[in-house]
Amino acid sequence: MKYQTQIKATPETIQMSQNIYQKSGWKGILREMIAQDENRLKTIDYPGLYYEIACFSARLGDKEKAFEYLKKSYESSNDSMIFVKVDPYLDSLHGDSRFKKLSVKLV
Repeated sequence: MKYQTQIKATPETIQMSQNIYQKSGWKGILREMIAQDENRLKTIDYPGLYYEIACFSARLGDKEKAFEYLKKSYESSNDSMIFVKVDPYLDSLHGDSRFKKLSVKLV
């Protein structure tokens, strides 16, 4: 919650995050962040959210969703894709053949 204080999140947002964390831990927080990002994508075109959702999904162990959003990030020519090979949040995907195919495309 320190991060939310630093970014000047509203007290309601901080309280909501604290409640989610108390009930579901970090996985609950990550699921909530994915839901918020997916809702934002319904109203704005911000390709950076694709990469963010992919990272959160990978951290949750949801490889299918992670690859779905990495593909969207790649197709949107998102600048964040330069970090794919070194981003520690995506380490769990490295052994997957889809990751290797994606890495080749990024060269």
